[in-house]
Amino acid sequence: NLEETMRITTGVIHGTIINKDVCRFDVGDVQNELYTCLTVEGEELRTGEKMTVDLYYLGGVSSGVLEAPNTAPKENQTRVGAKIVAFFWFDSGLTPVGANKIFHFGNVFQVLQGAGDPTVISMGVGSPVPQNIKLSALKAEVARTHQKLLAEKRK
Repeated sequence: NLEETMRITTGVIHGTIINKDVCRFDVGDVQNELYTCLTVEGEELRTGEKMTVDLYYLGGVSSGVLEAPNTAPKENQTRVGAKIVAFFWFDSGLTPVGANKIFHFGNVFQVLQGAGDPTVISMGVGSPVPQNIKLSALKAEVARTHQKLLAEKRK
């Protein structure tokens, strides 16, 4: 659910993928594991601040070969130019330097423009976005939840 996800993650962005690349990280005992890097330009939904951030998820296409777990986003969801919402946190375990990792095995929520307000497409029950929702409504829920969590920390 949204509140549980926001307790775990450090950021949530709505934006446009402006670059996509692959790289390799050492993760614990696993050496040279393939990750996809999405550079996303947009708005941090917790604060409303403009930001550009590199986000990583396990798997990708390297030398024309797909190396991805079945939990990885589909290639069309992560194309350059796609509008997305993604929850992320800094994972220091991706060595050598750590990186912002997309929450829950690469949950990338597509944002589709229809008539009026864009719609964030759900990934189903159990995800931070359990049903399709208008972007403006999700922004309001994220901001409200962020304020609630800040108030809890102050107690």
